[in-house]
Amino acid sequence: MLGILCFAAVGGMPVYADVSGSELTGVTPVSLPLGTFDITFTVHFPVDNTGDYMDRFDVTVPADWTINSVYHKNPDTEGVCVGITTTQGVDGHKIYWQTDVPTLPSYCGAWSGEGDPYTFTANVTVPSCPAGPVSLDWNIYGDNFGDAPHTTSGSFSPNFSCMTTAPNSPSGVKAVPGGGQAIVSFVPGYDGGSPITGYTVTSSPGAITATGSSSPILFSGLTNGTEYTFTVEATNAIGTGPASDPSNIVTPRPGLIGSSDVPRDIPDNDETGVSSTLDIDPGACSDITDLNVAVNISHTWVGDLIVTLTHNGTSAVIIDRPGYPTSTYGCEGNGIIDAVLDDSASNSVENSSCTQDFLGTFSPNTSLSIFNGGDASGTWSLTVSDVSEGDVGSLNSWGLILSCGSTNAYTLTVNRTGSGTVTASPGPLAWYGSAGIATYDQGTSVDITTTPSETCGVVSYSGSCVGNTYLCSVMMTADRTVNVAINTYYVWIEDTGYFASMQDAYDAAYNGDVLRSKASYQTGDLLFDGDKQVTIKGGFTDCAYSNNAGSFTPIGGSMTIGGQDSGAGSVTIENIAIE
Repeated sequence: MLGILCFAAVGGMPVYADVSGSELTGVTPVSLPLGTFDITFTVHFPVDNTGDYMDRFDVTVPADWTINSVYHKNPDTEGVCVGITTTQGVDGHKIYWQTDVPTLPSYCGAWSGEGDPYTFTANVTVPSCPAGPVSLDWNIYGDNFGDAPHTTSGSFSPNFSCMTTAPNSPSGVKAVPGGGQAIVSFVPGYDGGSPITGYTVTSSPGAITATGSSSPILFSGLTNGTEYTFTVEATNAIGTGPASDPSNIVTPRPGLIGSSDVPRDIPDNDETGVSSTLDIDPGACSDITDLNVAVNISHTWVGDLIVTLTHNGTSAVIIDRPGYPTSTYGCEGNGIIDAVLDDSASNSVENSSCTQDFLGTFSPNTSLSIFNGGDASGTWSLTVSDVSEGDVGSLNSWGLILSCGSTNAYTLTVNRTGSGTVTASPGPLAWYGSAGIATYDQGTSVDITTTPSETCGVVSYSGSCVGNTYLCSVMMTADRTVNVAINTYYVWIEDTGYFASMQDAYDAAYNGDVLRSKASYQTGDLLFDGDKQVTIKGGFTDCAYSNNAGSFTPIGGSMTIGGQDSGAGSVTIENIAIE
């Protein structure tokens, strides 16, 4: 909380302020911008409070704001008051003014004077355009010692000069390879003040695209044996933002189970190296009959590298400084190892002549057959060590290709809510009410497709399913449960998005917005009392909200416009029928 603890002596006794009737009458800038800026608060004391001090002033701001600093007057010319700090209070996110020193410089005091204003400034960061009005609550305290304090309080709702833009680029893009596919995950960026409607993933090479509503996104149709990276773009109602930085390098392989614990930097001249893990589900392969390892490593001198695979206490050094000791420094290579280590391969990865690129299929330094007969479940670890100085690199991706002596069967359960159909390929699903069930052999990839009954339906997945808006794929290496929610949204605001109810849309609307509602029966009492001008149009019969042909949106409930303590707003209504 903002607090100044100050004293003024009268006959040896402190004089405290009676702050009753004080007002917060000025907040600048009047229209707060998005981003990082100074916000100045001006407090007016009653004129008859000459010679008194205010003890504390605080302002509660939204939890997603960041308070960077607080100062009184001009810190460049008058200095920053000693002991003044900011904090996040347990009862809210507060700008507060406090000191624990007995003597304050003259420019730090909250002296009321002849009713002159008292100002202080906070530097804050607002990360995104608020969804609707924002209320900042303030409190002024006096007589903080001795008697019960005099207080006054209030709130104000600042406007924001938020201009919606295309979204920022996502970050942290990471790819995990599989058989002819990759799973691409990412961290969304700022939405530009308008909800993100989808993401587009683009491959390099090929410029193939896949779309989805959230991270991760399954990217199918890739060529096995080809190196890929991926970028991600976000789209909202304003447009499509810039592409992200590229993902790690991955190479899809038939039957590959890729590690998500990548990429990992390889430290120079460090025998410990770096390790990456891969977890295999219980029962996925209880009897290994053959094991291949796929690795993709960037390094400017591959002859420095030792690569070790470990599982359940068993280790195999699958790459051991190719070319060494025939070549003192090992093979320089071409900066890339993009290989499958397979016991049956005719070419050895220990390339003593250093004449071939490390691209393709090679037999490992230590036979992978030492893992045969074991259970593949649990954590596998791949360690890459660079044992000579002068070069660094990255473990871009890796994974296992398993052959099993026995095949397990697993159950897929799909739980559906909402109106629509859900199918599986291969299939079919056996439906028991809203649950569809099918059994598959271990390693089967199942595509699940959802088709809403209404054209305005929106599909979302949860559970084991990862994928796009209407299609997802699951790998049957264990029992899987996929939850499918089919939602129909009835109200739309241009540049903002879709809403399940008219009340939700009104609460999220900005001044001047037009709400368009489907000609579908809605229930619930409506309260429109905001400090904004909004138009509500009903009766639309298409999902583009462009045609109503004289139709109405029937509302089963009451509609209240304005009321006690409501804002100075207005609502214009067309084609709405209250039942």
